Amino acid sequence: MLGLYVSGHPLAEFADYLSNLNTIENLYEEPDKSTQLIGGVISKLKQIITKSGQPMYFLTLGRFN
Repeated sequence: MLGLYVSGHPLAEFADYLSNLNTIENLYEEPDKSTQLIGGVISKLKQIITKSGQPMYFLTLGRFN
């Protein structure tokens, strides 16, 4: 991975759609356990195994500007 986009941002064609989605900053204003739709580019992914043996994932989501 280069850390930059050679041929343009991979989400550029979805810019209009993504601009209508909620932002991570605004999720704190939403009710607990509500379903929300966000979008972005996953820049980091980490998997752990819980005590019960189930996988759990943590990700860093980059913002589309």
